[in-house]
Amino acid sequence: MGIIEDKKAHRAEARKIWSSLDRRSLEVLGDEVSRTLTESSLWQQADRILLYLAMKREIPLHLLFEESRRAGKEIYAPRVYGRKMLFHRLPGNPDEAVEHSDMGMAEPLTSLPVYKAVPGRKDLILVPGLFFSRDGYRMGRGGGYYDRFLSERSTDQFAMGIAFPGVLGEVPREEHDVRLDGLCCGGRIYSFGPVGR
Repeated sequence: MGIIEDKKAHRAEARKIWSSLDRRSLEVLGDEVSRTLTESSLWQQADRILLYLAMKREIPLHLLFEESRRAGKEIYAPRVYGRKMLFHRLPGNPDEAVEHSDMGMAEPLTSLPVYKAVPGRKDLILVPGLFFSRDGYRMGRGGGYYDRFLSERSTDQFAMGIAFPGVLGEVPREEHDVRLDGLCCGGRIYSFGPVGR
């Protein structure tokens, strides 16, 4: 089996696992991940949080959003532009600043300020995925948006995958696949260091 077919098979299996989780189970996972992150030095030292607006089968980060807002951190969420993904700053009430794309994804309004990396400012980038390896690789939905975005990050930007134990295992990878710096899986954080940037 070639790498493309292998990835398709892994994605199909991962989608089955995610589909087995009901909304309440996802919310429980989201609260656990949020508590773990907000207790970590990575979150505490971050000036800005780049998070995702969860789709139906992703771990929601509502609690983390609220804690980040209360802590005075700038919060950004992604919007897709063709093959590119940019992050826009969310205001205190994100419901007023979000619209749904043709594919049904919640995305920030284009009028909101665009994220730009600033040397010396610590940013925590939270990354969804279908499947994750224990050495920092992820399998997304196949568009390559996060791989392209993360390939340009600096050492001030820490990329953290968001997972639960059911979606940990071997991830088939290609040359363009980008390794994460860490993984938050339930109540634990794994750090992989800067290798693979």
